[in-house]
Amino acid sequence: MKPAVLCVVLIALGSISVVAAPFSYDDYAAVLEAHVDDAGRVDYAALKAKPVRLDAFVASLARLSPDTYDAWDDTGKIAFWINAYNGLTLKLIVDRYPIQPPEPADPAVPANSIRNIPGAWDAVTFVVMGEDVTLDHIEHGILRSRFDEPRIHMALVCAAVSCPPLRREPYREDDLDAQLDYQTSGFLARPSGMAVDRDAGVARLSAIFDWFKDDFVKQYKGGDRFDRATAAVLDFVGRYVGDEDRRYLKSGEFEVEYFDYDWTLNE
Repeated sequence: MKPAVLCVVLIALGSISVVAAPFSYDDYAAVLEAHVDDAGRVDYAALKAKPVRLDAFVASLARLSPDTYDAWDDTGKIAFWINAYNGLTLKLIVDRYPIQPPEPADPAVPANSIRNIPGAWDAVTFVVMGEDVTLDHIEHGILRSRFDEPRIHMALVCAAVSCPPLRREPYREDDLDAQLDYQTSGFLARPSGMAVDRDAGVARLSAIFDWFKDDFVKQYKGGDRFDRATAAVLDFVGRYVGDEDRRYLKSGEFEVEYFDYDWTLNE
């Protein structure tokens, strides 16, 4: 990632020096380290009490120059937008924490859930590079539409228990491939990510793989036992699980089901 440049002018002994200050994830990294545990759960109460570094990161997203962003390669851009989505989701929750369900409450939605924030994904706006954006625009209008990287679905965290866990570090250009691989393996190892029931002849997957199955078709193929998109998902999943589960998924001798999604806040 090429650095975003802020010009700092230093005057000493009649000379002028220009110092380049890079765009930094330091504030965001400090938030994750202080307020996210090893299971990816967030201490929203503590973050609400001390929001300074989260606010600083959100402000840095707004100030970033589009010219600087355009100079980054795709890996740097993907890392940036994942961090922006996750950081702005934290901001969305913290500004409304504790979340209050509407009246009348929807019995299908947990009281403590991002789904009880009106317009959480498609109406609440944030400023990135001087432009208003929503979380939906970041996910669907930028990450899914401009980059062929289905592993983003293991990295974007929508503040729910069934979401992938929030990493305790930012995504970074130099480490992104390894971070996304590690994130995918970890998510699939969770009970809400994937489970094989050989006795019942069922492979159960996160609903994420149902919602976004078409995103896997371009890079993954799989066998002929399932529709093209489902086969692509199974091909993808099989690359990140143990040998025994991998062989079972390749056999195709099972039905695919999807877990119900738990929208309880990931705190």
